Amino acid sequence: AIDGLLEGRAYTLMLKGKALNVSADYNAQSEKLLSKAVKLDPELVEAWNQLGEVYWKKGDVSAAHTCFSGALGHCKNKSSLQNLSMVLRQLHTTSPDEHTQNVMDSVRQAKLAVQMDVRDGRSWYVLGNAYISLFFNTGQNPKISQQALSAYAQAEKVDSTASCNPDLHLNRATLSKYEENYMEALEGFARAAALDPAWLEPQQREQQL
Repeated sequence: AIDGLLEGRAYTLMLKGKALNVSADYNAQSEKLLSKAVKLDPELVEAWNQLGEVYWKKGDVSAAHTCFSGALGHCKNKSSLQNLSMVLRQLHTTSPDEHTQNVMDSVRQAKLAVQMDVRDGRSWYVLGNAYISLFFNTGQNPKISQQALSAYAQAEKVDSTASCNPDLHLNRATLSKYEENYMEALEGFARAAALDPAWLEPQQREQQL
């Protein structure tokens, strides 16, 4: 019975921590609550995922990495895989080789997320980003850029909200510009700027073309 009580308490703490974690900024109280939740119930995957996001906002990428990996140790889930894929590309490394290894691992984790649910647009989007990183880190193989574009197209196909993601349009346009498809690049930057008028980067990139 005590186990049930602890699990219930952990779940309540997780919900409170999650509620405080909705803003884009780091929240110390959220970190406190979620840390308590995973101590009480180490199997509570959602608490690990939320705690990983809190650390990420705090700028502690390696702690975030530990949380997402820990969550996957308890239960394979697409949210941890998506986040792990993104965090791997941001980990501090001591050599270019180590970074390249992380980027390749990032692609692997994103592929696993897609395999878990092929209808999840976020997984396809994360996979597209991982391929773009791989493209720029491993000698610009055109096959990899094609895989990135296919993943983005798939994201838009399975998830109508993906078309409204300014990051997707910016990243795809950056790749198009690199490959000298200037019309597509212009369209992408303009679309990203229209979706998020306060974000200046797409406008600046558009003007540089």
